[in-house]
Amino acid sequence: MGVYMPADFDKCVKSGGRVRTKDLDDGKYMHICYDKNGKSHAGEVKTKKKDNEAELNNMSSHKNDKIEAISNFNIDYITNINDVKIEAEKGMKKVVITGTLMNDKANGNNWKIKANEVPSVAASVKGRPVKIQHSESDWEIVGTNVSGVPMESMIGYVAEITDPSAIQKFETGTWNAQNMGISPRMNFKTIECSYCGEKVKMVMTPFGSMIDHPHKRGEDIKGKIVNYELCGASIMETSLTSNPAYRESGAGSIDGVTLYASLEKMFANVEKTDKLEVDIMAENDLELIIAQKNTEIDKLMAEKNELLAKIDGVEKLVAERDAKVRELETSFNATSERLNTFVKAERERILKEHIKDESLIAEIMSKNMLDEEFSAQIKLIEKIQGSTRVDVGGSVPTDAQTTKQEDMEALVAKELFGENFVAVLKK
Repeated sequence: MGVYMPADFDKCVKSGGRVRTKDLDDGKYMHICYDKNGKSHAGEVKTKKKDNEAELNNMSSHKNDKIEAISNFNIDYITNINDVKIEAEKGMKKVVITGTLMNDKANGNNWKIKANEVPSVAASVKGRPVKIQHSESDWEIVGTNVSGVPMESMIGYVAEITDPSAIQKFETGTWNAQNMGISPRMNFKTIECSYCGEKVKMVMTPFGSMIDHPHKRGEDIKGKIVNYELCGASIMETSLTSNPAYRESGAGSIDGVTLYASLEKMFANVEKTDKLEVDIMAENDLELIIAQKNTEIDKLMAEKNELLAKIDGVEKLVAERDAKVRELETSFNATSERLNTFVKAERERILKEHIKDESLIAEIMSKNMLDEEFSAQIKLIEKIQGSTRVDVGGSVPTDAQTTKQEDMEALVAKELFGENFVAVLKK
């Protein structure tokens, strides 16, 4: 037959409410769930299990001080929490606890595991539940052990706390690595006495299991403390506890606590954060594009500067060429001037050999005739002179007997410049 729980209680638990246990009269108790608004929802009333261990301890104190009671063969080691960290994953919060679960030394109650069983005990940690103060109720499960890590003679652990009320206590600092510990509950096959090396006898009674051994756990025999060693041990569960007795054995040193109290606000701003990340990515992309464009601009500027340098080189060559041309023009003009002066002087000399009239010579020189034209004019003058010249024998042509030098020059002027120039020349 299943356990019945009121619907309001179940709804409160599923909604992340805080479950607490309330003791009642006549050995009864019940779970109460407090929702997020602080309203309480009662669970089923249950009857407590009889405290066999207390009765057996009382019995052993009166009948046999060498007999020790063990309840369900469960041994509690209370160790330290090394680190507490609040994390968020897929919209859910959790507390990650890391530390040293136990070592191969005896705890404050003189229980220990064998050194060669450290790896196997560590392997049994994974997947085991995390409770509060070794509660008998599964309603007090607040998380899960993620892994156990063998470290020489010690066993490290990683546990995740997912119960909202437990997370809140870590967030507010009510629970922390300094005031809380982690305590494993263990199964085992046999027990050995560290003093004599013999197996410890376990006796089943109507009240539970009892230990019957001549050497009592914690007893000082000749300066040697008696410890009981668990053989074939494995982890059943771990519990958060405020009484870390196993700390005395040197296990569970505190590494630190890291809390993020602003996670609620962070969850409320997830969309803003995502948008900010998108904006940052877009800004990074824009910066990359700008950098690429700047690289392209730098390349174009380099090409421009190279082209300008080439243009400067061409302009320099053009300037050098123009200077050379001007130099050649100056030289050519000077040479031409000297040549013209020489040609003019030579033409005046030739004309003076044929013509005495200075005005006629000046008129001929003003015509700026080409060499071919000037040579033709000289030949014409020589022809006219030849037709009027008196030969050596003294005979003179009939039509030129009365011709004088002036008449010859007048004839030359007529041939060259016409009748009007001849009239001007005679005046």
